Amino acid sequence: MVDALLYDQSRTFVVSELEFFKMWWNLQNDQRKRDVREIVRNGQLEFVNGGISSTDEACPTYDLFLNNFYEARKFISEEFGI
Repeated sequence: MVDALLYDQSRTFVVSELEFFKMWWNLQNDQRKRDVREIVRNGQLEFVNGGISSTDEACPTYDLFLNNFYEARKFISEEFGI
């Protein structure tokens, strides 16, 4: 997906659950992370929902619902500055 977005700037991709993205992210080298940050800045890669997982699947309580969004938004802020 990253290679396709770098190759063609008219393409876009949406990530709605960050858990699997974070697992992938932690395995990437510094160059790949720079590439991904660039496609995020270009608006080609967008994070929607803002949660680690879908709230209807993994958050049966209010506390878990809030933590789901907190953890995801913390990750997005730290890694992408948004």
